[in-house]
Amino acid sequence: MKSQFTTTAYFYALLIITFPLIQFLLYKFSNIEQVFQYLDGNWGLTVFYVFLGIINFFVLFWGLFVEINMRMAKISFTENGFEVKKFLGLGRTYVYAYSDFDGFVLRNFRTRGRHQEYCYLVSNQTPLVVFSSTYFKNYMDIRAKFAENMKQL
Repeated sequence: MKSQFTTTAYFYALLIITFPLIQFLLYKFSNIEQVFQYLDGNWGLTVFYVFLGIINFFVLFWGLFVEINMRMAKISFTENGFEVKKFLGLGRTYVYAYSDFDGFVLRNFRTRGRHQEYCYLVSNQTPLVVFSSTYFKNYMDIRAKFAENMKQL
């Protein structure tokens, strides 16, 4: 069995990647000399552009290293364990045995009227693999497979 991403996962990944790209393209193709001349005496707008740069950095950092790297990983099961491919299944592959983990922890969240569940696979009190009902179509099947082979902490 392999994990299947929802359209929400692909939409979030596209949004995370394009948000800073759009800002860069606006910067690249705007008449930057006029912008700097206008900003020279306007501190409010200067602070806004600095704040916008900080937000871009945060979105890119959080999106790439937390959301896409950790939570949007492809999971496929083998006879003795499972494989995790980071970055939407395009990144590095990690192979784990069920015995490598102490168990799993479930956390429930309510956001904008929706219920989301995160499953953390824990080894030595450290979550190594995280997956969410937001990003996987077959989340319940994946969670059931882990429940067969691991204990819930």
